[in-house]
Amino acid sequence: MRETATGEAPSARPRSAGPDQLKALLLVLVVFGHTYMVPLDSDLLRYMIYGFHMPAFLFLSGYLVSEASLRRRSLGELLRHYWRRMLLAWLVVSLVWRAAATPGASWAPKDLVDAVVLQPAFHLWYIPALMLAVVVAWVLVRTARPGLWIGAVAALAYLGTPALESITGPLPFDRRYLLYFVYFAFGLMVRNGWARVLPVPWALASVAGGLVLRAAVFAGAESIDQLAWLVLNIGAMSLVPPAIGWLERPLPAIGPSLATIGQYSLWVYLLHPFVTSGKVMPGAEIWGSSVPLSLAVTVLVLVVAVVLIAVGTRLRERIGGRPVGGAAF
Repeated sequence: MRETATGEAPSARPRSAGPDQLKALLLVLVVFGHTYMVPLDSDLLRYMIYGFHMPAFLFLSGYLVSEASLRRRSLGELLRHYWRRMLLAWLVVSLVWRAAATPGASWAPKDLVDAVVLQPAFHLWYIPALMLAVVVAWVLVRTARPGLWIGAVAALAYLGTPALESITGPLPFDRRYLLYFVYFAFGLMVRNGWARVLPVPWALASVAGGLVLRAAVFAGAESIDQLAWLVLNIGAMSLVPPAIGWLERPLPAIGPSLATIGQYSLWVYLLHPFVTSGKVMPGAEIWGSSVPLSLAVTVLVLVVAVVLIAVGTRLRERIGGRPVGGAAF
């Protein structure tokens, strides 16, 4: 049997549909956000989506990692595991993206490190941010009080990054590497009993209040931007654990497809912008400003992904290989 999406040891239990279906639903927002490419500050719908979908994704990634799975591996084993499961694929796609998006760019080692690792293009920041979070968590779970240390480091990164930027100016790497650790850390802490989420009624109220506050920010109330962000994301992240339970059984009709997309979420995430940005299929300038067309392209991308995954799985089975799932995503 192969390892699970969280990198934990295989078990005799069938794979749970909850995390995979939730990953797929979040990917719908990601793909749509990368298809409907109107300016963020000029469209309320896109502004709202970008207020919570990636923090929720990082929370889910942290929530799928147990303390035991981090303690079980040495650092070398951890890096080898994630190299096979997501880093190699990310590196290859990053290089292909650079060649396609900026054909005249320099390929000198220093420029590559800057463009691929320190300041990744477009969507490619997520994998190194996730890997950095996993490595930091690997270190901190070995302390005497891991929950306390993970929470403290997350708070320091979240609060300290703007303070550091006010002193040094723009950082030489993607600021989300520091800022977004808090979302992964919160998920990890909840999974391992070091923190709690809001009860569902309070979480729903927090999401509703956060959306109202974020709408006010969109209308010009910039002074409450951070408050709106926190209220919305605390509510959204608090809904992740119960949502996994609600989605434990495949949804009618679309459930199997959602589970497939979630299982192969790494590949869907890495490859979809080649279509939605117009690099493979021309027309991004047409659908990129239309909600209905962007929704249609989003659905098309996900349907094609399911078909290609099914074909690839059949081919691997015929030649005696085994299916390859997604990463700890």
